[in-house]
Amino acid sequence: MTLDAAGAATLVLTMALLSVVPGPADAAILARSISLGWRHGMVMVLGIVAADAVLIAVALGGLAMVADAHAGLFTLIRYGCGAVLVVMGIRAWLASPSTSAGRDGGARLAGFGTGFLLTLTDPTALVFYFGLMPAVLSVDQAGVADGLLVLALATGVILAVKSVYVLAAERARRWLSAPHARVTLNRLAALLLVGLGVFVVAG
Repeated sequence: MTLDAAGAATLVLTMALLSVVPGPADAAILARSISLGWRHGMVMVLGIVAADAVLIAVALGGLAMVADAHAGLFTLIRYGCGAVLVVMGIRAWLASPSTSAGRDGGARLAGFGTGFLLTLTDPTALVFYFGLMPAVLSVDQAGVADGLLVLALATGVILAVKSVYVLAAERARRWLSAPHARVTLNRLAALLLVGLGVFVVAG
């Protein structure tokens, strides 16, 4: 293992700082949790964790050039992600308080995929894994143990920080539990999702 304690601490601190700064994924988590509940928010967080695992594997595999070689593919993925967010927003707008519990597996799968794609095309994540991480960890000498450690650190930080967003949204959702308030909350979440989709496509 080439990652020492100081390097691990640096990675954790940097990941925590980047995770705390609100971004498109955080806005999507809030909107999803408000409109469909905390379980859907956490499924989206798991999508983010899965994307980070892919980025870690690509970075440590010495394939950072993939991001440059397939820039068009990343653009296409970004457009697809934006479209999914807009569709989510429309569905949240049309949902009634009685149907907004959102227990169907398709909605959860869409949330997972959106969290995954948002992270996979997030410039901050790409800069961290392909720019900052190699400055702390020699990727050409890193082994499986290093990769698993970085993955464990990233997963812990992401779950800790993003869970706060989910819990905050769930608390607001319960606080505004009256049917008319829930409709208003759903529509605010819908507008946020649609706006975020447009932002992702335009970015």
